[in-house]
Amino acid sequence: MANSFGTAYAGEQMGSNVEIRRANFEDAEAISQVIVSTLRASNAKGYAPKTILRAESNFTPAAIRELFDKRSVFVAVAANKLVGTGSLDKCIVRCVYVISDYQGSGIGKQLMTVVEFEARSQNIDQLTIPSSVTAETFFAKLGYSVVEERFCDSERTIVMTKCLSAEPKSHS
Repeated sequence: MANSFGTAYAGEQMGSNVEIRRANFEDAEAISQVIVSTLRASNAKGYAPKTILRAESNFTPAAIRELFDKRSVFVAVAANKLVGTGSLDKCIVRCVYVISDYQGSGIGKQLMTVVEFEARSQNIDQLTIPSSVTAETFFAKLGYSVVEERFCDSERTIVMTKCLSAEPKSHS
């Protein structure tokens, strides 16, 4: 199960053990694959192809490695395969992706539990998520509320927040 600061968290989903842990440099290629495949399979339903291509270009393995110095990056591993990722950039949740075969299995929720635990350990009282149209319902079910919508060209981003201060600071 978990050790301090959300560095590992295990749960049972889809009949296999799922581990949530901190990402390392060796994970960069697999994280890139998870993000790109999820953008193509899930996010493409709500965005134009050029928007997806632009987003994909931001998540090369090299770009992912650069994020490790700036963010707390976590991965979900099931059956020895990296199947999800999420990160915390100060008080902003970024890059929460779970490959389509595992969506709806609870892995995204497990990733968010660890990200929120990490935020609490850093004394962060409120989180902000620049959500895709595709993920808005997922984050709303976790208690995030829409505060504004932003548009960049044809890309719609839904900014959501959640207050953490009223919730417990331990994770079990």
